[in-house]
Amino acid sequence: MALFRATVVGCTWFMTSSCTAIEVHDVTRTFGKTTAIDGVSLSVGAGQVIAILGPNGAGKSTLLDLTLGLSQPDTGTISVYGHTPASAVRAGIVGAALQDGGLPSTMTVERMVRTLTSVHPQRLSPSAVLRDPSLNRLRKRKIGKLSGGQRQRLRLALATMSDPQVLILDEPSSGLDVTTRSELWSDIQAMADDGITVLFATHYLTEAERYADRVIVLNGGRIVADGTPKQLTSRYPTVIRASLAVADAEVARSNPASDSTSHEVEGSGPGAAHESDPGATQRTAAVDIDDRIKTCLSADDTYERHGNEVIIHTTKPDQVLLHTLQQKLLIHPTVNRAALDDAFSELTR
Repeated sequence: MALFRATVVGCTWFMTSSCTAIEVHDVTRTFGKTTAIDGVSLSVGAGQVIAILGPNGAGKSTLLDLTLGLSQPDTGTISVYGHTPASAVRAGIVGAALQDGGLPSTMTVERMVRTLTSVHPQRLSPSAVLRDPSLNRLRKRKIGKLSGGQRQRLRLALATMSDPQVLILDEPSSGLDVTTRSELWSDIQAMADDGITVLFATHYLTEAERYADRVIVLNGGRIVADGTPKQLTSRYPTVIRASLAVADAEVARSNPASDSTSHEVEGSGPGAAHESDPGATQRTAAVDIDDRIKTCLSADDTYERHGNEVIIHTTKPDQVLLHTLQQKLLIHPTVNRAALDDAFSELTR
């Protein structure tokens, strides 16, 4: 586990993610008759990158607002490094880039940065905020003339002007093209590598799968899943398509000593008829391989064979592939692993 430098009171100077950055305990938030957040509890370790997923109206933005102190819970508590959310923001422990954060179009980038750093009690220098060369080149440009990606980079830079320990992002790459999204995530990843805790809400499941250490799925204001991307996707089967290695099986039958797991056939048993019936030999070899493949499948896995073509649905694809390829039972496998969007669809259906 990587160690990183920390300056937050209440945690050791050098710490790991065992230090808690955000603690949410049994929080509920209602708006009229609508329950936006319903009894949510979670703990976020320092330095983690957490993706908050959910369909529209699931409570993602409400949870972020609560964590920033922009809204108060009806019940329950939230703390950020031991502070209330509002005091953590005032102390510069938390920075945020929100989806609806407006920027004055007539102000230049540099003036915007200087204005905000002059009034923030805990701040970096304007030059430090504009340390990104791609943003520094735009310092004299009016914000209204910036592209969507440039405005997002400015929001991200402003979110870090207090040198925060926690960064909260609401749809950080919304509306950006693929290249700009990749560049933006490189910036965010660099901050995470420096030990900043990142909590972000997104509709882009590929981003959550690629960049998040942990994914929390909300539905109806409740947490319906919480784990690493691999943990969430491992619940859903991977599809393996392959061909039976029937020719290899026949070679093994003709020389039993070459394969300790093959079934030896002697005398006048079924194997005698196979010598004059190659088709029967091939069918028996296929059935034999079927049985040997099934020994590595779990109760929830499924196995289909159509002629020599095999389809396996399994939650342990690596184990199945290792067994079947080492034993030369299958050839030419193709693997379609479950993705986060498969898990998301099931969890929010």
